[in-house]
Amino acid sequence: MNRPIVYVLAAVAALGSWLFFKNTSPRRTSVGVTGSSDTTSVSTVAQSATASTEITLARQRVGRTVRVATFHLRELSREKVTDPRMLEKLSGLALPFDVLAIQGIRSDSPDVLPRWVEHLNRQGRRFDYLISPYVGRADQREQFAFLFDAESVDVDRYQYYSVNDPNDLLALEPFVGWFRARGVPEEEAFTFSLVSIKTDPHNWQRELSLYANLFRNVRNDGRMEDDIIILGDFQADWRQLQDALSTTDLRPAVTDQTTDIERTRQWDNILFSLQATTEFAGKSGVVDYVRQYNLTLDEAAQVSLHLPVWAEFSAREGGPPGHVASPVTKQLR
Repeated sequence: MNRPIVYVLAAVAALGSWLFFKNTSPRRTSVGVTGSSDTTSVSTVAQSATASTEITLARQRVGRTVRVATFHLRELSREKVTDPRMLEKLSGLALPFDVLAIQGIRSDSPDVLPRWVEHLNRQGRRFDYLISPYVGRADQREQFAFLFDAESVDVDRYQYYSVNDPNDLLALEPFVGWFRARGVPEEEAFTFSLVSIKTDPHNWQRELSLYANLFRNVRNDGRMEDDIIILGDFQADWRQLQDALSTTDLRPAVTDQTTDIERTRQWDNILFSLQATTEFAGKSGVVDYVRQYNLTLDEAAQVSLHLPVWAEFSAREGGPPGHVASPVTKQLR
């Protein structure tokens, strides 16, 4: 939920390790992450059954909503976006979403996302993107990005940032962006911060333990935004996420669905506060592009080993009148 924007500089000392947030855009904020935990009682993560209702990849909505997704691509590179067939698949997967958080950009070429956006906009759309600097260790340098529909959301280009991790606690520094829904009066529009993450599979338990503090400190980064959505590759299923974040009311959008192309594991998810983000519309799911495009597993692996995960939110702050956030998880094909 949006509040008046007041930019502050805070440093919070406590036991445990330190992370500092550094804004990579012209305006900078810095917030210390402590090792303390919230004392808020745990909200049980909804255990929703897989719904039989299917939503096609067309932009089918009920009411004005914002559809957010995350997709860990397998080494998004210039080779992929110059392959017409691959570019067609990637564009088909991006079109249904208002914001798509992308992990796994590994290319020295600066035209990877511009080529993708150009292809999307040939269909009369207005997609644009934000991209992080290169992050990670020497043997794993890559970028994060947010691909977004400029007709559906506004973005603050002066307030996106990457996490600065001087103690090297995270293999890849998360990428943070702020968005506001369009299509409703500005004073009523849903505003939210997205935090795109990619968890180290070799240290996933340690990194999961840091995400509660990551959430709290993005919430306190000076923007006064309390709708914080963490999304990406967690290398963990929803039960492991629930255990790691038991001191918070963060809940996963997807529970009982697998997110890999073989449909055997759950890696990817979207987390948000059940108490703060009442705009959640009760719709979420996984895009099974293996079935959508009738691909073999080898063909699907050329796109990614991961499937996109999505969740839908009301475009109005606080949700529509009488709205109660629902745990229903649906399949998007």
